[in-house]
Amino acid sequence: MDEMNELNRLRAEVPEPGPAGLRNEEARLMAAIAAESAQPAAAANSAGSGEPTESGPDAARPAGPGGRRPWWPRLGLRVAAAAGLAAALTVAVAVYGGDDTTEPNSPTPRDSGELANAVPVSAREVLDRAAAAAARDELRPRPGQFLYYESRTMYPVYAPPSTNAETGEKTAEYRYLYRTNRRMWTSVDGSRDGLLAIENLEPRPMPGWPMPPQAAQERRGAQWMRLASCPERLAPEYRRDFASLARLPKTPEGMRAHLYRGAADTSPSPGQDKEELTDARAWTAVGDLIRESYMPAAQRAALFRAAATIPGVTLVKDAEDAAGRKGVAVARVDRGERAEIIFDPKTYRYLGERSIVVDEGKARSPVGSLLASTAELKVSVVDAPPEPGGAVAGDASCDGGGAPSAGEVAPPPRKPSPAPSREPGPGDVPPPPPPASPGS
Repeated sequence: MDEMNELNRLRAEVPEPGPAGLRNEEARLMAAIAAESAQPAAAANSAGSGEPTESGPDAARPAGPGGRRPWWPRLGLRVAAAAGLAAALTVAVAVYGGDDTTEPNSPTPRDSGELANAVPVSAREVLDRAAAAAARDELRPRPGQFLYYESRTMYPVYAPPSTNAETGEKTAEYRYLYRTNRRMWTSVDGSRDGLLAIENLEPRPMPGWPMPPQAAQERRGAQWMRLASCPERLAPEYRRDFASLARLPKTPEGMRAHLYRGAADTSPSPGQDKEELTDARAWTAVGDLIRESYMPAAQRAALFRAAATIPGVTLVKDAEDAAGRKGVAVARVDRGERAEIIFDPKTYRYLGERSIVVDEGKARSPVGSLLASTAELKVSVVDAPPEPGGAVAGDASCDGGGAPSAGEVAPPPRKPSPAPSREPGPGDVPPPPPPASPGS
């Protein structure tokens, strides 16, 4: 059992005192210690002057050296208790980071946008703080408006060995890292088409692999793509527009059921553990719900607390997103990679994600290699997307052959496929999830 987390849970309803209040209490206890320490000397002086001496149970104790009864057992307990409390209060003042100029009614770090500076000791504590931070600076978009996202991404591209059916030419397996800056506008209520602008950056070699010539074929510069609004194409629980996400459960229990409902639809490969696969897919769903996506504070808090219940989730104290920002992360290992969700270490706002190799045999890259990284740079509300700065790909149709749906904001899986695959989200037209069952 994690005693600190248990104590935090038990005291969750108790208001936390400010730094000034903690110092006042510390001063009071230290004064009590000093007063208690002065009593033995006063007792010794009174004994030598013929004044009345102590009576009661202590009077029957055997005399110590010099004929005086020892006083330390009783005083020692008091001093130890008071000193322990004073030390705890001193630590608490340090944790809250207050200074000598803090007034009793001045805002604490929680009030001013930063949570307590105490280093988290578990993934659950990080996710609890992220849940508590969800309501701070919450966006409140209206129907008819758009959510605007800026992000930076790096994802792996995989291609297995292949043979040209016409020429018989063989192509060896290759891998590299695909990098982009992205801007995306999605309809708040899902009623209007969205827009995606992708700026392709210089690709990088996959750690442990040579840079393939195919990477040079990546189109440079900006690409624009229409994101079609197709309400009938996906069941409501699989959409990613704000209005649909606002209908998700507001409790951790309900959100966990939602995460696992979708994960349970996946069939394991031969020899693969069904329970482990389901947990892994539930963890992937957590990232899908916050990446280039925005939900109300109640649902976001429920999502973070539900994520803490997924088996295998661990704390990563030092993480870094695709923009180079330092953070603290929660992570889960799957297929030789540690998939991390990164938060700001002071505000506990979502920063991004990354994937680190922990098993070279499974990931086929050296341990410690960075295979994927994202950074959420901006989220805001706008009235409409801009005019595209170039030709727009996709005809915004909903017949399955045009532009991707704005609701399909989820990358394809990170495993090799018959054709090169990558994970930039919308624009690669990932297959829609299976329809919801009648009872869901």
